[in-house]
Amino acid sequence: MQRRSDESELAPRASGEDLTRMQRAVERVHVHESVGLYIVDLVKATRASSRVQVGASPRGSLALLKLGRAGAALKGRDFVTPEDVKEVAVAGLAHRLTLRPELWVERVRGEDVVRECLEAVPTPRAEYSELKPPRA
Repeated sequence: MQRRSDESELAPRASGEDLTRMQRAVERVHVHESVGLYIVDLVKATRASSRVQVGASPRGSLALLKLGRAGAALKGRDFVTPEDVKEVAVAGLAHRLTLRPELWVERVRGEDVVRECLEAVPTPRAEYSELKPPRA
């Protein structure tokens, strides 16, 4: 039997310069202190969960920060809201958790634990005007 090959060509949608420009734009998205502390509290909550053997590390905090910035940028904002963080928390943290081995019987997943943490950790109540970057 002769092996077939897929002959598909993909046209580039962005250049390397475009990607670098987009990365820099995301890095400029402002994260208010209250939102940064909220991120830290969420990650700490994963470590405190009784269902978790090993919780998310500080790298999980950095992932939420970057994902939150990217989400805000995609929505056309130059600042991150707690809702931006909530939207990416499951995707950003669930795979970083090691659950207690006996929980596989109960079919508990990392996603479940992150959702529990989102419910347990108080959301900052800052006004949007407070979350925006300070004017120069």
